[in-house]
Amino acid sequence: MLDQNQLLPKSVQHQVNRALVSMPTLYYDYDFQRWQTYFIMSFSNEKIVKRSHGLAMETNGRGGESMSAPGLISALAITLGLCLGGAALAIGPLRRFIQNRFMPAPGEGPSDESVAKGRFTIHVIGESHLPENVENSCSGNAAKPVRALAVIEGGDPGYGETCRYLVEGALCLVKSEDQIRNENKIKGGVLTPAHAFGQILVRRLLDRHVKISVSEL
Repeated sequence: MLDQNQLLPKSVQHQVNRALVSMPTLYYDYDFQRWQTYFIMSFSNEKIVKRSHGLAMETNGRGGESMSAPGLISALAITLGLCLGGAALAIGPLRRFIQNRFMPAPGEGPSDESVAKGRFTIHVIGESHLPENVENSCSGNAAKPVRALAVIEGGDPGYGETCRYLVEGALCLVKSEDQIRNENKIKGGVLTPAHAFGQILVRRLLDRHVKISVSEL
């Protein structure tokens, strides 16, 4: 689980640098103009994204996932809390104490009211990679990388939206099987949602009031 490239297809594993899981970091992001700290779900999310790129035979990209904090103090508190929490969970007796005292029991979860109030916003910045000495075919000047911003907004990310995405993914298979077969360039194997459903899932989510917008920076 510590290997960031664990889910990469074997055919491309030799083409990428080996890396352990990203550790909690703290930095200021000038694009968002906010302090960033470690996002706990990046532990698994980044592996899925890497597999999507690997299935497309793209190995020269890089990226990461972080969480915005209101200010430096809160970012420091979150980072320190995650480090201490991770260390505590690595110790058996402490882990069992935390689980029994603070963690919800199986079947427990937030109230319907809490789920209804939940919201999330994700900002994704992508930048194209250009080889050196590439010129713009029109102006003759050095070409600039293309930068784009995607914004995804939805309801409660833990329970509400998870159920929505699972159901919409299943409905893609039920109602759009032929379209998936025609649009999907990768046949068979263990696919990520991006390759299994592609734009078909995106269109279904847009129809269900999930907001997705893309703009050039």
